[in-house]
Amino acid sequence: METQNQGSNPYDSQQSAGQPLLTEEQSPVLVILLTVITCGLYLIYWYYVVYQDLELLYGRTPTGNSFVLDLLLTVITVGLWGVYVDYQISVLCNELQQRYQMPPNDTTLLSIILDLSAYVTAFATNLVTSVIHQEQLNRIKRAARQAKK
Repeated sequence: METQNQGSNPYDSQQSAGQPLLTEEQSPVLVILLTVITCGLYLIYWYYVVYQDLELLYGRTPTGNSFVLDLLLTVITVGLWGVYVDYQISVLCNELQQRYQMPPNDTTLLSIILDLSAYVTAFATNLVTSVIHQEQLNRIKRAARQAKK
């Protein structure tokens, strides 16, 4: 279910086509702080923004599903679907790093390990996965902006 813009730069003609722009880079520390302050609720919004960015950058969401469907599946499976979602985010980040000729930083196995260990760490390690993904997405956004120039 990949769209036709998968190979294009997300900044190409977004303004003229009326498409939304990528969100600004966000500090991984801010992700931690807002998640702690909101008792984890911020991560739901954070994932929503990640879905938007990946759809613009890659042409699809991490799983090919809508954010709402993946959120529902994560709740129904008591978080197990979320492990798959984080794995897929890592896969898309890897592919985007290749697209923008960035040094590889494969976090797929680390994401799975951290997410599965979240069940015994009160989900603290899941937050670490989100911080890692945020840092990767920040670097990918910088590379996409540079590719536009």
